[in-house]
Amino acid sequence: VSQLRKMKKASGETVYCGLVHEKTPLKVKNFGIWLRYDSRSGTHNMYREY
Repeated sequence: VSQLRKMKKASGETVYCGLVHEKTPLKVKNFGIWLRYDSRSGTHNMYREY
């Protein structure tokens, strides 16, 4: 999380981390991560896929 945004661990949480299912199982596996973090302007939700 701190690599995506300049933030501390205490100000954010991982909401969900799950496997993104592929149509063909021979390709590289992908993961989707839902993040929620607090900043000076408010609370933000973010989805990242790796």
